[in-house]
Amino acid sequence: MSTRKYPIFHPFLFAAFPVLFLFAHNVGELEFHVVIIPMTVVFFFTFFGFFLFRVICKDDQKGAVLLSCALILFFSYEPFSSLMQSFRLSVGNFVMGQHKFYLTGASILFYLVAHFIIKTRNNLQNLTKALNVVALSLVLISSISININKFTNWRVSLDNRGKINAKTNEIITGKTTKLPSIYYIILDGYGRADILSEVYGYDNREFINYLKQKGFYIAEKSKSNYQSTFLSLASSLNLSYLELGDGFKEKEYSDNRVFSIMKQHGYTTVFTSSLDGDVRMSNADFILRIGWLNDFEYKLINLTPIPELLRRLHLSLGSYSRHRERINYAFDAIADTTNWAPPVFVYAHILAPHPPFVFGPNGENVQLNREYSADDAKDFYAAGGTEDEYITGYREQIAYINKRLIKLINHILSRKDNLSIIVLQGDHGPKSKTDKSNPDKTYLKECYSILNAYYLPSNGNKVLYESITPVNTFRLLFNLYFGENYDLLEDRNYFYKFTSSPAIFDVTSKAEN
Repeated sequence: MSTRKYPIFHPFLFAAFPVLFLFAHNVGELEFHVVIIPMTVVFFFTFFGFFLFRVICKDDQKGAVLLSCALILFFSYEPFSSLMQSFRLSVGNFVMGQHKFYLTGASILFYLVAHFIIKTRNNLQNLTKALNVVALSLVLISSISININKFTNWRVSLDNRGKINAKTNEIITGKTTKLPSIYYIILDGYGRADILSEVYGYDNREFINYLKQKGFYIAEKSKSNYQSTFLSLASSLNLSYLELGDGFKEKEYSDNRVFSIMKQHGYTTVFTSSLDGDVRMSNADFILRIGWLNDFEYKLINLTPIPELLRRLHLSLGSYSRHRERINYAFDAIADTTNWAPPVFVYAHILAPHPPFVFGPNGENVQLNREYSADDAKDFYAAGGTEDEYITGYREQIAYINKRLIKLINHILSRKDNLSIIVLQGDHGPKSKTDKSNPDKTYLKECYSILNAYYLPSNGNKVLYESITPVNTFRLLFNLYFGENYDLLEDRNYFYKFTSSPAIFDVTSKAEN
């Protein structure tokens, strides 16, 4: 009587699980397309491994079991190392830390499993069935988690809500029929001058005075509408506040209203970001980027022993070095677009002065002696940072960013027949005193107070006001330069609670000056 032969698919599910698991834990900041290349790569190597182990074992089931064992051990490196972070065994001159312990233990375990699997004469049908069930369950759990998170995420409300602001009815004279190029530059975590002085002891007057001398309007009481990057940018790029609903529009950030409107008016749209894992602008004409791996792919690789093996070979993936390169590249990419035929709309997201703090005040390389992390707020401290490090690092990094901004602005404004709009805007303020899950444990004034500076030709400064928030930025610009008639929304501040039960709080009164 023949034994039922179960299909073999568990190695491919074990290979897919780390990709889906990592995506599920970052689903609020990423789109699904980021998993396509990693999934393709892991499937390619899994297919190769399947044939290799089948040849070695001379049996499909044995080869598949060994391959699944190898995959589990390979992607378990980082979780295991984190659990064994303080482990250290010393015998004479021999020292075994967490990395050696894992690599030694994993090698021994794999050898024992391989020896048993190859030598056994037992039928492996039941083991194959069990591994199929386990692997399928893991993939389903991650898939369900992804869908739940998508459905509980934000969607943009396209309704015009809030009070009508009389400033939109003001008539501006001196308009030109030539459309200006527009540079919308997001400086992640760039705080307002008063909060930089109060919390960081940093005097930003020199830079602010430079902007004023160049003709910028500084909104000296401006605050962000949200304390989170993604929510803040989704709001400003869609000219609307967000609503927590039971549905989800996947591309409400990347496929936003601002890019669509710019295209309708004949603009060439450009997106660049120093955050390589940033959500791509799916409706941008050009995406300028640097690097062959994005942050999601780096996080996936960091689950494995690859970074540690490269380090021992005196090689490195160089996360902090790569972060520095991307920030500098973003500034250079913006400058390069000034040579393009106008009108051009450039949206640039620069992850600075936001952590990690990788620049000294004159651009010196700062190398942190811990695993790469771009976490902010309470997570910055959980990753090993200290408050003194945050204060010092922020001060030094903002000094360098100011120098890059001055060079960039001079370059943009130096062109003959220049007609440009420049908006420098923090998506939120610094977060040395922020708990993203608890507004009561957060210094709201710090995390909402932002740099918000406008260079507007054709008497554009006349419609600006000192407390304007990002949600009204493009409403005002489109009224002024495109002849639209958007009502300005009431400037409000909302706190999104990052918990298993997401909630929204209006903290406008608490975030007041």
